[in-house]
Amino acid sequence: MDEKEIEALKQKASQLEVDLKDAKEKEAKALSDKESTVSELTKLRTAKQEVEAELTLAKSKLTPDNSSQGTVEEQVKKVLDGKEQEKLAELRVSTEQKFKASHTEFHPDNDAGGLKYAAFQEKLKRINLDGLKTEEEIMSAFDDALVIMNKGKSENNSQFNPYAATNKNSSGDPKGDINNKLANTESKLIAQLGWTEERYLKVKKSQPHYVESMLSHVK
Repeated sequence: MDEKEIEALKQKASQLEVDLKDAKEKEAKALSDKESTVSELTKLRTAKQEVEAELTLAKSKLTPDNSSQGTVEEQVKKVLDGKEQEKLAELRVSTEQKFKASHTEFHPDNDAGGLKYAAFQEKLKRINLDGLKTEEEIMSAFDDALVIMNKGKSENNSQFNPYAATNKNSSGDPKGDINNKLANTESKLIAQLGWTEERYLKVKKSQPHYVESMLSHVK
């Protein structure tokens, strides 16, 4: 390349760096916006990846020496790793949307100000999500965060919670209680949550106030 071509390439690389910064900012803003859809996030990430690829190519042309090959390979690996992380981020967003939709206490009519969900997200920060690569693993982590949040509520209300005492007619054995006939609203709640009867009875025994709250929203 002559000096004019090199200068033009430098200017292009400089502009691409500006474009890349802008693309990253748009992506970060979309990730923090709860209203963003998976489709919108995918489009933003695709645009960012295209800019990254162009920038990598421009930089490789500006470093024609032998050491540049290693730099290009590293950049390509970085882009591939980034794509993998973006796929995981998309999976987390879609899983979180499913989780929120399946828990009526987080629906707008029950959590207009989003305070309950904000409290849940604070508890979620305590859980290490690194290394979780499937929807099942991520959903399990969300369930753990919900248990932590409700455990805190149960402890705070234990002194005046009218539901804290267990039913005197209960055998005290969740497995033994499975044979008891559940109320219609309880059966509906179990179906909505996708739980087993055994899991429901265990949660009902350990967190009666939480279960009572969920039952009040069953339609």
